[in-house]
Amino acid sequence: MSPRIVLFLAAAGLLVAAPLRAEAPLARESGAPLLNWTSAPYWQAEARSDQAETRVALDTLAVTPIDPGPLPFVALSPCRVADTRGFGFTGAYGPPALTGGSARAFPMAGQCGIPASARAISVNFTVTNTGGAGFLGAFPQGSDYPGVSTLNFSAGQTLANAAIVPLSTAGGMSVVAGGAGFDLIIDVNGYYANPVTASSGAFDAKQLAMLRWWEAAQPYTTAISTGQPYPWGMAFDGLYLWVANSQSVSKILPSLNVVAATYTVLQSAQNLAFDGIHIWVAGSYSGAPVSKIRVSDGTVTTVPLAGYTAAYGIAFDGSALWVGANGKVLKLDPATGNLLTTVNLPAGYTNARDVIFDGTYVWVAGNNATGTVFRVLASNPATTVEFATGYVYPSGLVYDGANVWITNYSNSSVSKMRASDGVVLATYPVGTNPRGIVFDGVNIWVGCDGSSNVYKLRAATGQQVGSPIPVATGVNKLGFDGAFVWAGGGTTTGYLVKL
Repeated sequence: MSPRIVLFLAAAGLLVAAPLRAEAPLARESGAPLLNWTSAPYWQAEARSDQAETRVALDTLAVTPIDPGPLPFVALSPCRVADTRGFGFTGAYGPPALTGGSARAFPMAGQCGIPASARAISVNFTVTNTGGAGFLGAFPQGSDYPGVSTLNFSAGQTLANAAIVPLSTAGGMSVVAGGAGFDLIIDVNGYYANPVTASSGAFDAKQLAMLRWWEAAQPYTTAISTGQPYPWGMAFDGLYLWVANSQSVSKILPSLNVVAATYTVLQSAQNLAFDGIHIWVAGSYSGAPVSKIRVSDGTVTTVPLAGYTAAYGIAFDGSALWVGANGKVLKLDPATGNLLTTVNLPAGYTNARDVIFDGTYVWVAGNNATGTVFRVLASNPATTVEFATGYVYPSGLVYDGANVWITNYSNSSVSKMRASDGVVLATYPVGTNPRGIVFDGVNIWVGCDGSSNVYKLRAATGQQVGSPIPVATGVNKLGFDGAFVWAGGGTTTGYLVKL
């Protein structure tokens, strides 16, 4: 049964809910009672993050804040998300109990009616089977623990407390066990989201396209191995960096530079996209060039697409997947994998090498000799237009909030095209055979395969920042984890370089 959704709005400004605390016996033989609690009608994120506070002064951002002020509360019927004692909960939401000094992530998007557009949740934590004195802290998945406890307890206590917890861009929450360990029960009764998308549960399109990252850390080079040949396309889920290899996908924890898991797929994987619940894989495999990996437990599902053999670029628009395959752009339903719409690419588009979404349009770089890129209106795929870049073989695409940047593979340059009308505003020189490209909120990073280096350009001005960064393995694709840029060399050694 779908959760009941009610939108609560209040004329007053930002309100703060009084915490709900309770101490009561909790039998191990049955689940904890599921009760409702009071939640604030609005929530607003802090205006500046810790990263923003410490970063050096930069040029004016090409990004503007997406959340338009206090976000309204969207009520859900009280719902249990997790119980580490068990009682039917398994995987990311079940045993084991938390141990002292450890942190654990709980993906919240997609659970109990919480949409991927949620920026924060109204949650009630219950701790029980406490082995000693300690505390519980909650914070967005992938962020540093802010040092504030949500609940403090003594040995043997069973204690509950309600809180509003911000989520990561991927819809995840982490908790930390300070002092002694405990069993944890998590209930939710609503979330906070942009009012434009709150009732539908859809992604905020601009936020999806922009990711709202801050500038990547200053370059340093370290190499790690995926253990798999030919690392290529990358996607970040808010905690892990996912990397497409030859017939596998690696899940990397960027903070520790370690491969957390590797999942086998049928496809010779090329590119990845994240929809808030799954990592989608585009690659080469006859009749099934697409698959998806559920982030919460690693379940791999192959998506049958009869008649299609090779998929390359892939992007998510907040409600549908867009895949470049066999001279077409395919629109897929992420819930079922069903083909919704087919759009023919212009003649000469050898492959849809890159596909991106800018909040309104889907863009395709076809690696074509005609030197054009293709734009599709996501809300009406019959509305298309082709724009000239001025240079042949456009390969990589990225969106900076107003403009689409295009790598010109055969021209050693990148073009800056205004997204609204396709006007080329400027073209900037980079290294030989530029292919991979990412945006970090301030800078455009360009990976050059032929010259084996990475260029960093200010998005606002096109000015080169520092010297090109040499990458010994060559560069085909770039990824960004919110702090660092990653370069994939596409070599048999399976090495990635963290910049």
